[in-house]
Amino acid sequence: MLTNRDYTSMIQFMTNLDWNSKQLEQSIQKGLSEKFGLHYSMCWRSDQEQNMYDLKFYNTATPFNQAYQSVYMSKDLMHPKKLLFVESMCQQTVFTINDIASFDTLRKSDYYPFYSSYQMKDQMVLYFIDRHRILGGIGFSRFGGDRPFSKKDQEILQTLSVYLKRMLVSNEETVTLSTREKEIFQLVVQGKTNEEISFQLWISVNTVKKHLQNMYQKCDVKNRTELIYKLT
Repeated sequence: MLTNRDYTSMIQFMTNLDWNSKQLEQSIQKGLSEKFGLHYSMCWRSDQEQNMYDLKFYNTATPFNQAYQSVYMSKDLMHPKKLLFVESMCQQTVFTINDIASFDTLRKSDYYPFYSSYQMKDQMVLYFIDRHRILGGIGFSRFGGDRPFSKKDQEILQTLSVYLKRMLVSNEETVTLSTREKEIFQLVVQGKTNEEISFQLWISVNTVKKHLQNMYQKCDVKNRTELIYKLT
């Protein structure tokens, strides 16, 4: 059960975050580490086919990150493609690896060589769900002599989940922008002209216009003002 101290920590965590930070994921991961001892994490998004992308690691070593991305991401038992109960994930969206699979299943899986070689002790994921689709999440790891994740860890993340979803993926629930479109949108928000965007990103003005038109269509808007209102 969460205590008054836990709720105070959550309020402080939410209050101290900068919604407009260009490194929002890192700011969130740092806050979760400092306030709740969730020191090793990974933010990610997932597309319509539930492929993970835009991974942002925090505190984990480069070899770990590279091995996960290049070889073991698709083998991860907590990968969104491997979850068979997404439609029932309404009230609970935070799970440990023990909630997903038994240790025997983990030990026999293609993911176990990675899990064991990096001496992982436990794994936990907060999934962001909308209309029975996983939009993204934050994964957490424990290693070596660390204690496994507790029910309190899960309760804290579950309590924060609505807030974190709003910050990280609320603007992407119905609209998915490409990396280039995101870059252009950030400059649009800053009031840059097409020519200024073209110069800064080293692309032609026509390419800028094409990306803007694509974003207008995706967002069902007619101009920059409506686009900014829709995505902020």
